[in-house]
Amino acid sequence: MPEKVFDCVVIGSGVGGSCAAAMMAHYGYKVLLAEKRANLGGRFSTMEIDGFKCPTGALIVTRGTELEKTFKVTGAEFDIVKAAQVSWKIGDTVYPVSGPGALKTLWSLFTKLPPRLYRYAFMSTLRLFGAMGEILFFKFLNLFRKEEDYVYRRHEENPVTFREWIERYTDDKVVIQSVHAFISALFSAINDFECPASDVFAFGASMANPFKPHTFGFARHGNVELMKSLARVVTQKGGEVMTETEVKEIKISNGVATGVVLVGPQGEFEVAAKTVISNAGPSATMNMVGERHYPEPYVRKLKQTLRPAPIVMGNIASDVPLIDHKGLVVITGTKTIVGAVNLTYHTRDVAPEGQHLLWTFATPATCTSKIDKEMEIRHHMEDLETAFPLFKQHGRVLDLMVKDIDDDLPCLRTWPGYDMPVTTPIPNLFNVGDGVKDFGWTGCPACAKSAWKVVKKIRRDYPL
Repeated sequence: MPEKVFDCVVIGSGVGGSCAAAMMAHYGYKVLLAEKRANLGGRFSTMEIDGFKCPTGALIVTRGTELEKTFKVTGAEFDIVKAAQVSWKIGDTVYPVSGPGALKTLWSLFTKLPPRLYRYAFMSTLRLFGAMGEILFFKFLNLFRKEEDYVYRRHEENPVTFREWIERYTDDKVVIQSVHAFISALFSAINDFECPASDVFAFGASMANPFKPHTFGFARHGNVELMKSLARVVTQKGGEVMTETEVKEIKISNGVATGVVLVGPQGEFEVAAKTVISNAGPSATMNMVGERHYPEPYVRKLKQTLRPAPIVMGNIASDVPLIDHKGLVVITGTKTIVGAVNLTYHTRDVAPEGQHLLWTFATPATCTSKIDKEMEIRHHMEDLETAFPLFKQHGRVLDLMVKDIDDDLPCLRTWPGYDMPVTTPIPNLFNVGDGVKDFGWTGCPACAKSAWKVVKKIRRDYPL
């Protein structure tokens, strides 16, 4: 027999799950938020290593999206430091591409670019406008469709990759290498020679829209504090938050979800629920339900669509700054590292006095199949010495995380553009997170956006 009854059980406390739980609680639903790990946040959390507060995955907090809106609506504390600058490290020089100094960089590029590359710049602009039009067209079509039949993208048999597209206009190795780093750094660490060009331009038209730029920052006291802030909304509104508690099964009766079976420090127990929201990813959700409860077309679509992404991330300590620039720095001239952030440049709360914390991330040799972990670690270590000359004498690796495509917490549960809908064949069971992103969106903002869609649907179809 169920021990307790909730209006909603949320499985997983990543950005999608925490945003959904906080908003459901804010709107009066009795919520249980269950997290199988000791810390809240999943890939947007913090681990303590030698006094350093190291990110476990995602780092950038994008403002002006549903992510920030969740905190405003629920009253949760949103303590971030502004750092809305992106720079491009080419050789030994760092060029700002957003924020202070960006106009100077653009003018410098304009005067230095060979005339034959102007055609590439012009065609890029046209493709960006084309992507905007395509997204608007999809939105128009979706006005007349059921949510489970929404059109997200035009699936092509053999889509043109971004690398193939750029090579139509230039064979300049420096340009190609620089664009690879830039696209990989901003597009969820997916290689430009593997991802469809149309998806990259859709990302540019949505999240990186130059006509509607988003600012960003970093959690002042570590990512986990933002997740704790959302969790407090749940408990303050009469709900419960359980860590080290795994959902073993989602109970189904007569085609609807009736509750979940959990395993935690207190043993195995069952709770009843009117709705269930899963932030565990569409595949894990199906496993908790049991494939037999899903119609075959949905199962086939899920298995054919989802495309998990790997990544390699480093948390690097040093007694001097290894890079002295604000915001995200895109790295070129390396084997795999494509981006870095000097966190202690923005907040001193993440490192002991006199110490510095550098976060690095790398795109593996391939994002389409399992990776060679030993090789990726070796390349990352070599890149640290190449990109940051002071590392060898002043730096040390606190943690080097390699997330493969079959990892429980990969970089992404699926590439941008290869997503499932938030709804499932079980009418009161929903998915949130980066396996059900809107076309053109990725990262934390996409996860929060999915939570908003689900909460809106539950409030409409399952009112209190």
